[in-house]
Amino acid sequence: MTKDTAERVARYNTTEEVQRWSSGVAKFAAEAHPSVVNAAAKACNNCPYRNNVSMGGCIGEECPVNAVRKALQLATKRVAAGTKEIYKAKYRVNTAWK
Repeated sequence: MTKDTAERVARYNTTEEVQRWSSGVAKFAAEAHPSVVNAAAKACNNCPYRNNVSMGGCIGEECPVNAVRKALQLATKRVAAGTKEIYKAKYRVNTAWK
């Protein structure tokens, strides 16, 4: 989350709304995780590059399946960092008016 976005969110939303957003993203990640992991496992098991050294082996970080899996794993960390930035911006906004 950029500093400008955090400041805009902090200016126009209450702490309760930020908490609701944060918990919503955490619930989404928790609910989506099992189905994404299962679908990713199926995709990886059917991948022609997996365990095939003659074709170069697993694509790894460049594979879109790995990118989706990694994005889901990072969702809760990103929302925690974003929430922290929003609270910092909210503090800056609140202290600027005093």
